[in-house]
Amino acid sequence: MMIERVAVLGLDALSWRYVEKIIRINATDTLKWIFNRSSNMTLKAEFPPFTFPSWTSIMTGVNPGKHGIFAFDYVDLNNLEHRLCTALDLMHPRIHEILAYNNIPSIMINPIPSFPVIPIKNSYIISHMFFVDKPHYSPKNLGKVVSGLPGHPIIQRTTEFVHAYIRILDHYVSIVEELITNTEWRLFWITLNFPDVFLHHFPEMMNDFMRFEEVILRKIDRIASLLLKHSDAIFIVSDHGFAKYNYAISLNDVLVNLGLAKISYGRRKLRDIDEMLFRRMSTCPYREHQRRRISLIFSKIVYSPIFYPLRRVLKPILINLPRAFRLKLIPTIYVDPQKSLAFVSSSSSFGIYLKKMGIENSIISYFRKLGGIKWAKKREEVYSGPYIHRAPQIFVCPDYRRKYFIAKSKIYGREIVRREFVHHHPDGIFSMFIKKNPIRLELRELHARNVTPLIIGLMGVPISKMADDIDLLRNILSYLGEKLSLKNYSMRWRITRSLRSTNK
Repeated sequence: MMIERVAVLGLDALSWRYVEKIIRINATDTLKWIFNRSSNMTLKAEFPPFTFPSWTSIMTGVNPGKHGIFAFDYVDLNNLEHRLCTALDLMHPRIHEILAYNNIPSIMINPIPSFPVIPIKNSYIISHMFFVDKPHYSPKNLGKVVSGLPGHPIIQRTTEFVHAYIRILDHYVSIVEELITNTEWRLFWITLNFPDVFLHHFPEMMNDFMRFEEVILRKIDRIASLLLKHSDAIFIVSDHGFAKYNYAISLNDVLVNLGLAKISYGRRKLRDIDEMLFRRMSTCPYREHQRRRISLIFSKIVYSPIFYPLRRVLKPILINLPRAFRLKLIPTIYVDPQKSLAFVSSSSSFGIYLKKMGIENSIISYFRKLGGIKWAKKREEVYSGPYIHRAPQIFVCPDYRRKYFIAKSKIYGREIVRREFVHHHPDGIFSMFIKKNPIRLELRELHARNVTPLIIGLMGVPISKMADDIDLLRNILSYLGEKLSLKNYSMRWRITRSLRSTNK
């Protein structure tokens, strides 16, 4: 049973808990109709549960060890260069590129990684909503379609941001209406950064329904209605979920206490991922400040183990100071990668880079004894594939059930930071509705890397020879009446990447 036209609606950080909320209050019609008739299951996010590694695994159909994207950022241990990952770091083609190699036309709105857009025959690509400064697109004739689409607004908890986001969705509805009817395609994939971008700044959305949510959901529902009308099957997927946490584990603080990481009191080499992404989007609210001598003195008192007794005396005093004054007095402190033997580059990796071999086992042993840790493993135990060498040597997974998460890469002065906050959770959603085949899959969960092979397999297209879980995919496709076949796409992708790198 080959499916001719497939639509995919990706909703970043959508969880079944949030779906239940919007269905309960009748915030959507089409989405509710689809969910009630679909094969619904939990989609296990790629580790760690962040946008780049998880969406990239969803779109490529392979784990990070085979596509090379382990986090938003990457550190080259040879020269300690710290930079964001881009599409040119991707070592496996995504779904629209795989289809292009099979001469199948597709429309891809907001691929991950989002920049640069890599032109390829038979693909209409628009990158806008994820960490780019303005709309990027290919081919050039899409310029008329995206004209008037503004850059992404500064993400903050303001009415202006909400109104700007709603205006952007109005543009998206028009773009989908234009492309879905006037462009040849067999795959139409659109990814939106809702609800993730709002949950980070409006955490009360986890339980309460806010006025602007209905406006946004109605517009997303309109997009879903268009996709449903013009396709033979529709998939709704998310890269991860969202949850409440009570504790954050500071990996760098642990490494400092073990004597493996050194604190930097001067100009820092590492930036946390929020700042790097804001700078990419040209909406950075951060500024460099010269550190005054008094700030350095207070920093050393607060963060150095030598001054621990004095720190206990000063802490109650500092907490009661006005926040603005406190931030000026004690600037944010990071580790120094040049002087450290082990360090965490950013909060999005859950990984520890090592500059000295032979200390892995002792670090892993310590973290396994630390409260709030589910597991600590070497990278070879977490991933498989030819690009594992790009990853941090050690990964640490927090105990999500006990409300633990990983803190940012800055130094807090304590290993466990106790505070209530919301952040990503590894349980996303997968929903599949096939019009001509009402058969439902009796599965409780699927992995992020299984999405693309399942979709292209149902389209009658050979899946990648590098795909994971081949036996599972063969069984699912057989159950749905389709045979699995394999094809090697790696060599053609190397050529595509090479041509884009040469012309960038």
